[in-house]
Amino acid sequence: MPAGKFNVEGFTEALDGIESDGVNSTILVSRNPKQDDYHIHVFWGPDDDDPSRTKLTVDYHAWPPEVDVDGNGPQVSADNFFDWLSQYFSGTGVNAHIHAEFEYPADKWQSRLMLLPIRVPFEERNAVIDGFSVSLPSEPQGVNQAWVIWNKKRFALQVFADRQVHFKSFTPHADIDALRAVVKKLIGEKEL
Repeated sequence: MPAGKFNVEGFTEALDGIESDGVNSTILVSRNPKQDDYHIHVFWGPDDDDPSRTKLTVDYHAWPPEVDVDGNGPQVSADNFFDWLSQYFSGTGVNAHIHAEFEYPADKWQSRLMLLPIRVPFEERNAVIDGFSVSLPSEPQGVNQAWVIWNKKRFALQVFADRQVHFKSFTPHADIDALRAVVKKLIGEKEL
């Protein structure tokens, strides 16, 4: 973000239990104890490409936190973190670059674009092409690139998108559903 868009000083002052390496800072935010099925990690610091800008990264993890988060971070739930965060931004939202990972069982799913795995000759043996990257010029749902990787147990997909994030109404569910719609254009269920 450009300087002035994000009140880093006010945001940092509002936090307890900040871990810092002197350049970047990190907090962990959980859901309430009865719904501890996901948590977020929040990282912020100067942008490596342009130190006058601030880079803010929010990672959603679809499992309970690995450590106790009492007193570490804001007294806010992961469910309404972006609503709380909005007080430190000028404007109602930002353009965000999103990386999302999806996994599907390989025995039930297959690539729609090219059959995987592909065996090819290499040094008198067979090498295996087990994935590919595809750039999507139409950018459906903001997705501009996807990586599809196969192994015997699963298809793993990483999608990269640029989407508008509106703080007051943000939940990860809407973005996940939008990105999943694109994923299902890249892979599909096998017909049994």
